[in-house]
Amino acid sequence: DSHNQAGIAYNGGIEPLLKLLGTKNTSVQHNASFALYALADNEDNVAVIIKAGGFQKLHEGHFNAQLFIKVTNRTSFSH
Repeated sequence: DSHNQAGIAYNGGIEPLLKLLGTKNTSVQHNASFALYALADNEDNVAVIIKAGGFQKLHEGHFNAQLFIKVTNRTSFSH
């Protein structure tokens, strides 16, 4: 729910998930991208993802395409 999404971001949970995208373990990468996808439902979390370099990591990597699209769309509407 949105309360949990905000709590995860507030307590610094997004940055470790972004770091997990760099692991060589594809299962860990998948789970991290899935968690980030869920967190990106919250617009404030999208800002945190972008500020932490997540947009660049998603753009450069071969991760959840839906997450990349969600983050891209949220930032397009914000500007």
